[in-house]
Amino acid sequence: MERYPVLHAGIHDFFEEQELVIDKVQFEYLEGKYTGKGILTWNPDKGFNLQSFVTRHGPSMLSESFGGPRMIRKSDLKTIRMIPRRYKRWIIAPNIKLFERWDIRMEDRLSININTVIFSSPSKEKPEKYTGRGLYYGIGKNIVLPDSVEKAIILGNWSMGESAMEGIVLDEPEYQLVSGRRIRDKYLELIWGLDASYWKRSHSWIWPQAAAYALSILTGESVQLLCREVNRGSRIYVEMRRPREISSLGILSPFKATYPLDKIRFANLVEFFTKNSIEAKVCRHIFYQMLEASSQKSWQACELLLSSILEATLRTLQKKPYHPWKRKGRRIDIKQNLRKFCQQYHTSQLVPFCNKAHEVWERIRHRNAHPDWLYLETEPISDEWKSESLKDMVFLSRFYGYMILTLSGQRDFTPDFPQKPFR
Repeated sequence: MERYPVLHAGIHDFFEEQELVIDKVQFEYLEGKYTGKGILTWNPDKGFNLQSFVTRHGPSMLSESFGGPRMIRKSDLKTIRMIPRRYKRWIIAPNIKLFERWDIRMEDRLSININTVIFSSPSKEKPEKYTGRGLYYGIGKNIVLPDSVEKAIILGNWSMGESAMEGIVLDEPEYQLVSGRRIRDKYLELIWGLDASYWKRSHSWIWPQAAAYALSILTGESVQLLCREVNRGSRIYVEMRRPREISSLGILSPFKATYPLDKIRFANLVEFFTKNSIEAKVCRHIFYQMLEASSQKSWQACELLLSSILEATLRTLQKKPYHPWKRKGRRIDIKQNLRKFCQQYHTSQLVPFCNKAHEVWERIRHRNAHPDWLYLETEPISDEWKSESLKDMVFLSRFYGYMILTLSGQRDFTPDFPQKPFR
């Protein structure tokens, strides 16, 4: 297999800076085509940076207004194609925002940071399985992987002992083979093989991102896929991404912290997100809306955003969109639709908690959606009120976690909600 002039997923060279000479740069901007040469650098903390001198081809440049508020349009998202020296194949930087570029207009150059670059190359090996490896960021020290990894240390003829590490192994020969280990403090390296008789070729590219979704939901951390290398039989694709700041749900995590990580539940969630059904899309939105709620500075805003997830989920799954101009479309019966949810997805575990979920939803949603006044951040809130409010939010967060398990087809769970107020 041909070696890439790029860092491999899971290889420690990922953490070292690199520089590539680009023999050809090509992109479109203001209905003109630009070509040129440049330098592409990689920094593991800052991502990619492209410095290139370019020449415009085509009609004269259109006028463009600079400054002032504006929407980012789809037409502003461009693809930059590059050919590195000694690589002789295109590499792609997708979804690059190109607008109000003084450097292009006035200086015939492009200086831009790039978050993602995709490399591809023909594969000389055609395995029976779709194989790949990935590097993930955000695996904190509080997350314990279920399997042990032993690393022998030998110096000459002397054994210096062994060091224990955390890992994960899923051995299902007719389905999928997965192994991984923690590297450094917050990084996880995964290697996988997917049986071609069960998985589609498109699944091989989606699977590593689905693993990031599953890890995020199970741990309450925004785990990121930094790099993936996928062999799809005829071609090998490598994608590298810039790390972003990790967000944590903390006490609002959808699941109670369990040690070690449940790898069977992890495997089921990965398949669920790989197949990408409407239920999978809803579950992704549930998690990221929970992250958005937990990041709010105002207690009231956190309550309102967290409670709105329940109504949005039920409306989407039961196809009852909100219509402000239709009287029947403005409100839905949350209690009744929770019962329908349990019937639709054949879960009896959540039935005893539906009334409680409705009560909590009404309490924290209505007092913030229709307040008598708005609290300021500096205004005092009683400790008792905060304690009960936090208990409500934790209950609703756990309820969302069990809704995610239900939507993913898992039934082997016993709901575990906190019983005492927080102090």
